[in-house]
Amino acid sequence: MPLTGLSPSIRQEIEASSALVEALRAHWPADIDLRPEGISNYLDLPYFFLPAFPHLSARAIRPLAAFTQLMNGAILQHDKLADGDITPPRAGEAAMRLMAMQFEACHLLAPSIPAHAPFWKRLRTDLAEYAHAHVEERRFARGQRPWREYTEEVARRIILGKNGVARTVAAGLVELAGDERLLSPLLEAIDAFHFASQMCDDLLDWREDAYQSTPSLLLARVLPERPLLHGDALEHALDRLGRELYQGGHAAHVVGLALSALDTAERLREALPGLQLPWYSLTDALRRRCLAVQEHIQRLSAEQPARLRELPPVELELPEPVGRWQRVAWEALRFLIRQWHLGFGEMRAATQEPGRDRALVLDALCDVDAVLGGRLRALLDYEARDLLGRRGPVQGQRPDADTLTQLARALLRTGHRQQAEQALGTTLEEALAASSAGLTGAEQAAPLHTLWLLDPARYEDPLQHCAEQLEHQLEPASFWQELSRSGPYSRAHATLRLMSSARPASPALRRLRAFIRDSQRDDGGWNIGTGPSDALSTALALLIFSGAHEEGAEPAETSLAARALAFLESSRGAEGAWSSRPQPKPGSDTPHISRTLTSAIVLQAALGCPR
Repeated sequence: MPLTGLSPSIRQEIEASSALVEALRAHWPADIDLRPEGISNYLDLPYFFLPAFPHLSARAIRPLAAFTQLMNGAILQHDKLADGDITPPRAGEAAMRLMAMQFEACHLLAPSIPAHAPFWKRLRTDLAEYAHAHVEERRFARGQRPWREYTEEVARRIILGKNGVARTVAAGLVELAGDERLLSPLLEAIDAFHFASQMCDDLLDWREDAYQSTPSLLLARVLPERPLLHGDALEHALDRLGRELYQGGHAAHVVGLALSALDTAERLREALPGLQLPWYSLTDALRRRCLAVQEHIQRLSAEQPARLRELPPVELELPEPVGRWQRVAWEALRFLIRQWHLGFGEMRAATQEPGRDRALVLDALCDVDAVLGGRLRALLDYEARDLLGRRGPVQGQRPDADTLTQLARALLRTGHRQQAEQALGTTLEEALAASSAGLTGAEQAAPLHTLWLLDPARYEDPLQHCAEQLEHQLEPASFWQELSRSGPYSRAHATLRLMSSARPASPALRRLRAFIRDSQRDDGGWNIGTGPSDALSTALALLIFSGAHEEGAEPAETSLAARALAFLESSRGAEGAWSSRPQPKPGSDTPHISRTLTSAIVLQAALGCPR
């Protein structure tokens, strides 16, 4: 995806600064990779402020941009080591990687900024404040300080201290420009942005924070001490805590702080009147995110009492799992049932497409309902009716083809075709045909495959024709990138379903399976980027194998599935869910995928792999 708010020439400069980092790898062992993990606009922060310095060229800040990438990478390595996410023997290599990043960052920037310049003193201060913030946060996490003392003042100090590298960007820009007049307004905007971003993230991740004893201003409002419960006792306590956070006004207070901080960040426009910085694309996106969370809080406060009265009784006593795959499936299912009782709040707050994502979770629950012999019927009926109720009549404002297809698929599987057609004001067939009009190739795969499910005889020829086109277009690497970026509601996944239905023995599917097999990591998982394996990518890779299944799996594929299963077992979070990937930094091009949605995809993969 293109970097938001940046011109093609600036993107070329970003690539050039990344090339500086890439060239440094020759000085270090192959296992000491200096490249940052993941893709984030946050790493390119110098370019977002560049127009504020008209006498400073993009080429002149190239070393600063490379410095920012390396220092940010070192901070992330430190956090992973401190959190225990990297264990021996990889911990030693990770520590060496951190040291190499810090050394090369300063070595790259030193020729551009003299040793006596104020920048280096500011860098020391920023790193010292990061260290203070880390130590102070750890004292709360370990129970050395009660959470009642985690006040707004303390929260600001820790949050701003942990984002010191971003402050260093402002210090570097004014140093290179030889003009410090903008230092104060830039620092104010950067600090306010990161405080707002953390407040929003705390709202989305409060359950995970509670499980990991990570303090936040939100949790400290209702938990005077760090939680000491474990297992089911902690889960029940957090269910009660969730109601208190929302109904007691604590969530509303925190999102209000975030929006107030963004108002502070906006004061940068007063210091730079008439200048449209690319930076504003980040603050505007965060404001939209905060407003969406605020709307979710208001809606949940209004709906939750009625929802609790209307919920059908679903007390799930699962049979003993048959094998390790089913054990993973049951774990994911239990988490989804808990989220259902809570109105899927975590997913609704995290997603841009709540209707589509709820339909996808419903699709996964249909898979497990078939295994359980209809024991989720009451839940599926309730969700289908609720989904239809939220959409309402959509004549004249019909959703896009991808969203409509996912909704239609879920409603068909739950037996609500007639109700769906009433909501659409037309037949599903007409709606899908209209939504796909003018689409070509992979764009047609989703609605066409659903049309084929509605009427196989009528749509067999168009299905085969589309499959023939896709067969020649399917490039495994591009397919995997699209699937990993956009998830199972993507056009890539629709392509896979259509190809598997129309041409299950296609050479294109065999090439795709070979690509996924060859790209499996040593730890058994997958990741589209350079970072560690993650549960979302791993589950999606497994869905490819179940979707493009051929009779008589090769022994190599049996080994692949076994190693992937071990990865999923080890990557399950403390609260019984799977996180999609490390939370993106502000401005990341990688969309946030909720734990609820990721766990639903893990559920589908765990049900599909044993066959």
